[in-house]
Amino acid sequence: MHKKTAEALAVLKTWIETKKFGSSRVLPSERQLCSQLSVGRGALRAITAQLVSEKYLTAVAGRGMLISYPKVKRGSSLKILVVMPASDRMYTREFVEILRGMVTEADTLAADLVISFDFYGITAAEAGEKFEKRTCDGVIFAEEIPSPVLAALEQLNLPFIAANYEEEGAPPFVRPDYRSIGRLAAGCLIEKGHRELGFIGADHLLYNDMRAGMEEMLAEHALPVFPELALQFPSRVREEEIISKISGLLKKRSGKQTAFFCGRDRWAKYLFETCRAAGLRIPEDISVIGYDNISWSGAEKAGLTTIEQPAFETGALALRTLVQAIDSGKKQVSSAVLPGKLIERASVNSCPVSR
Repeated sequence: MHKKTAEALAVLKTWIETKKFGSSRVLPSERQLCSQLSVGRGALRAITAQLVSEKYLTAVAGRGMLISYPKVKRGSSLKILVVMPASDRMYTREFVEILRGMVTEADTLAADLVISFDFYGITAAEAGEKFEKRTCDGVIFAEEIPSPVLAALEQLNLPFIAANYEEEGAPPFVRPDYRSIGRLAAGCLIEKGHRELGFIGADHLLYNDMRAGMEEMLAEHALPVFPELALQFPSRVREEEIISKISGLLKKRSGKQTAFFCGRDRWAKYLFETCRAAGLRIPEDISVIGYDNISWSGAEKAGLTTIEQPAFETGALALRTLVQAIDSGKKQVSSAVLPGKLIERASVNSCPVSR
């Protein structure tokens, strides 16, 4: 191995040992690591291959390289109940990735997962009976926690956490850091020279946080906020109304420095369709960044630059956080947020900065 590559290997190994990457088990992108370690992609791949052989990393299909933790040894496996939502959403790729993260982490943590779909539409007493019959060590909720179930958990003093919790209130949770995601999107657009930024999303906590992060970044660069370029829909809205509102939004832009951050890739899909119908080109006339890399199957083909939702990492960290609380004897589980990862494609154009 070349001397410079060997030095970079030692640095990356130290970063893993000292938990430089925080709570995430997923390494940064190749592009980021190449920049941070000052090596080319070929050298980086040799480094990661060596770290796999030394069991510092594990290659996981569809997720890249995961940081390996030593397997926990215990007399008997912990029994963790995973409560899935009572809706068709549980079949989406988002929930598949959350579950995949839990399953991957379970092997390392010596935990058995029991998936349940029957904790919705029941009373607190019924929920308490179900928990006692299952004799579990802890509970993970995939996004939603019904109020009666929460009351039963608190009465039983059973450790629990919500993965991808998106509502008001403060049960212990692991979810994306929506404010930092808004900052990341705005920072990317500002760096490319855009000065007129708009936002498209829904009228909900997570989108409010994204928009707030975006406006924070504008303020830090002494740039104006354009409220007239922000559009937040109610949770239930017809497709024709979405397209009509976006069409009206596009007429309010002032020039070629306009760019939009869409709080979900599916909102970006509507923006792409509306621009095409109006004869506007992406990215020549309008730049677009999405979020999630999940909700629009055609996003990659369309060239949408997006911020990837850390769904896999959310599931993995939710389980690890819960198990750490159980092992330490604590009933109170800590909350955590995770950053998104920018995936650059072709929907953001550089433009001259106005003086």
